[in-house]
Amino acid sequence: MLQLIIRLVFAWLYSAFPNKRWYTLDKEVAVIIPVFNEDPKLLSDCIASVLMQTHERIQIIVVDDGSTVPVKIPGEFQEKVQLIRLPENSGKMQAQSVGIHEATLNSHVDFVLTVDSDTIIGRKAVQKMLEQFDEKTGAVCGEVRIMNIKGLNHIVEFLYWNAFHIWRAGSSFFGQVSVCSGAISMYRLSALSDGILEEYLDRNVEVGNDRYITYLFLKHGWRTRYASEAVAITDAPTGWKF
Repeated sequence: MLQLIIRLVFAWLYSAFPNKRWYTLDKEVAVIIPVFNEDPKLLSDCIASVLMQTHERIQIIVVDDGSTVPVKIPGEFQEKVQLIRLPENSGKMQAQSVGIHEATLNSHVDFVLTVDSDTIIGRKAVQKMLEQFDEKTGAVCGEVRIMNIKGLNHIVEFLYWNAFHIWRAGSSFFGQVSVCSGAISMYRLSALSDGILEEYLDRNVEVGNDRYITYLFLKHGWRTRYASEAVAITDAPTGWKF
């Protein structure tokens, strides 16, 4: 109970005393969308939401992680999206790393944003995440909400709300968010290139991908923050799988 009260206090402080806004228009962001057997409509909506951002300096990299039916980028998006196909399914972590490596080939890219292929991000998501990046911040996560709230997902929605509005908000006050969700998280590319990505791929511990990469940023001395106004709405299962 005491821990919860402390978290609530710091979550309130996060809201009452927001981090200084560091947003500048000149930062370039590579948005990486790993895809495996995704519903084409969900992927199309995801891409469309990225292209509608208020921040304009964005490149989109879609990584097809060996889907059974090869991913096709809708015609209206083809000139604005780079598609990379992997010969076989290697997992989300590997697909993201391929996208990050591709982003490093563009000397103008400052940050990479990972977005799940079944997720729609708010128009100001990129801008609001960039606002959290001072010179000591290496990673920022947004807020994940559920698209299809029905049945058991009412419980999941409450758990998500608690995870972001209390736990991440409270931790962000100190720049110590412990898990940046892969559904919408932004990373400083120079930090990834300076050993974090290599260590992430060379992992030998059994822990979730999102938690581990966030841990590596903290380990290397970077702050990790939460941007409550950077909203992502994701598709979620509506029942149990046995």
